[in-house]
Amino acid sequence: MKNITYLIGVLFTAILLFSCTKEDVNLKTDNLKVMENQVFYTGSSVVLTFQNWTKKESIAWQVSPKENISIRDSADVATILFRTPGDYIVTAQSGAIIQTLTITVTDPFKPFVNETLTITPVLYDSLDRLGIAFITETTTTYACLEDYIVAEKSIKEELLHINFLGVMTSNNCTETAGKINFNLHFVPLKPKDYPIEINLEGKKYTGKFKYDGLNSQIDWEYKSGVLFNKLTVFQIK
Repeated sequence: MKNITYLIGVLFTAILLFSCTKEDVNLKTDNLKVMENQVFYTGSSVVLTFQNWTKKESIAWQVSPKENISIRDSADVATILFRTPGDYIVTAQSGAIIQTLTITVTDPFKPFVNETLTITPVLYDSLDRLGIAFITETTTTYACLEDYIVAEKSIKEELLHINFLGVMTSNNCTETAGKINFNLHFVPLKPKDYPIEINLEGKKYTGKFKYDGLNSQIDWEYKSGVLFNKLTVFQIK
């Protein structure tokens, strides 16, 4: 009977030791610390710090899902680059300590939706290169003045073509919210008539730029979508 009691005690102690050991390995503490003002955009690096690291054990970093990411770590800091949007769980383990953080990564590019763009045309002569600048401003107020308009421009067979795509969100915002300005230049140009084609949100806007080198005229009939705030354009030096 004593032997049976002894064996039961040994087994009970072993179970307790196993349970405690298993619990210690999975001990979770604070979340990983994110660098102040950190943004979670594709193509931008996220800097994470393991909190209260004792330096007794190295740190193992993992990200789930692990596709389309890259990690660089040094001591208690890891820099992670996310290439695609989505929800990610970052886990760091040092000895028995595990710290985690869930990160939602978004695309910094936002296509235009119900946007109205106002263009101020300006003629200029720079180093004998005659041309025109389209100074473009959004009607929508965006969160950061350092956001910028994404657009494509070209001159094809004397056609002045612009394709306005959307806004790229800045990953280092220091300015307050406001409307965004963007300049597009077409140089060099010769005094003559140029057709204009502008695409915005799937709609094509067409007009004409009558350029005589000094005082020029823009033919534009639209009252919404893409606007010119003046149609007679004077040259500046």
